[in-house]
Amino acid sequence: MVGGTMVAIDRRTTGTQLEDQSIESKASSRIRELVGDRGHVIVTSYNRTVLLTGEVHGSRCTAVEQAVQRIENVRSTVNELAVMPPSSMSTRSNDSLLIGQGQGDPRSTRRTCRLTPSRWSPSAARST
Repeated sequence: MVGGTMVAIDRRTTGTQLEDQSIESKASSRIRELVGDRGHVIVTSYNRTVLLTGEVHGSRCTAVEQAVQRIENVRSTVNELAVMPPSSMSTRSNDSLLIGQGQGDPRSTRRTCRLTPSRWSPSAARST
């Protein structure tokens, strides 16, 4: 019943939630084809606005965003990808722990690759 509970507390319609899940799945598949094991990308879709986070090799940064922008029903993308070698699972786990403890964002030294200005926020995505 967890799925039903999530639908009940999410302000998006069920159709929009399914569409966002479909976008995430398609985007993840395309990114895997482009990046392979030379990057780590997390795709989050909310009201058809796609947030890209993680690490990619510099030559693939813009290609990842462009591939996601071509997916049907994607309204916009926010590219917060860092140009750097992919992080290890232990590094990502440690980063999550530090952030959870309120010790800042360990990614603050990353160089990001953006085709579009960063303007991601759940409230902004909800209003569109």
